[in-house]
Amino acid sequence: MARSRVTKFLLLAMLLLPLILMMIRPAAGEEARPSEAAGTTDAGHEGYGVIDLEGRHPAAPGQVHYVVRVTWSEDGHPAEGSTVTATLLDAFGTPLSAVTLDPVDADGRYAGTVTFPSEGLWTVRFTSSLPAGSLDAVEQLPISVPFSLPDFTLIEFPAP
Repeated sequence: MARSRVTKFLLLAMLLLPLILMMIRPAAGEEARPSEAAGTTDAGHEGYGVIDLEGRHPAAPGQVHYVVRVTWSEDGHPAEGSTVTATLLDAFGTPLSAVTLDPVDADGRYAGTVTFPSEGLWTVRFTSSLPAGSLDAVEQLPISVPFSLPDFTLIEFPAP
């Protein structure tokens, strides 16, 4: 008798399991979009920010002017109205200073000049707020070499 109760319970559980699973899982239209899960939605756009470094050139000694383009990962549309920054990172990855890049056009381009504190190898991290994205770029500022080397006097030692 106990065996028939267990069998009935298992049979009932197997019949009700699909119904229970359908109630727990959200309907197909109710699933969260990937961009909502990441917190990046804007007027029909989905995904994260893709940042491309489109241009860089020296602006003055110790300064480089950058142009980046920010697009949405899912549809490739330009990201307008985003806050885009360029942050200098030292050799240990510590952020030093940030520059907000200005919008250049309606095609997702932003530009600005970054001032480096010294010569050498630096990392510049570009970030966008909406859609959220980042790109690290390495920048090598030339190390200046003196125009002339000091004169060395040759010292001659007497032979023993």
